Amino acid sequence: MKKSSERRVFTKEFKEEAVRQCTTGGRSQPEVALSLDTRPGLLGKWVSALRKDGADAFRGNGNRTVEENELWTLKQENKRLSQELEFLKKVSRYFVRGQE
Repeated sequence: MKKSSERRVFTKEFKEEAVRQCTTGGRSQPEVALSLDTRPGLLGKWVSALRKDGADAFRGNGNRTVEENELWTLKQENKRLSQELEFLKKVSRYFVRGQE
C-alpha cells in the first residue's frame, strides 16, 4: 500500500497516452483514470494542459517555455537597468552638491 505522503511522478509519455485514451479511445476520464490508478481530476488537468499548451505541455519542473524564458530575461535586464539608473541618480546628486 502506498503512503499518502509519497508523490507519484508521471512521465510526459504516460500523460500523453492517458490523454489520448480519453480523447480518441472512446473512454471517459473516470474510466481511464481508474485503469491507470490515478485520479480523474488529475487526468482532467492533463487534458486541459495538452489542449492549452500543445507540444509545450508537460515540460517538467523548471523547464520554461520560450515565452517564459524571454519574460525572465527581460525582467532581469529591467532589474539591472533600474539599478544602473539608481546609481547614476546618486552620482549626479553627489556632483550637483559638489558644485554648490
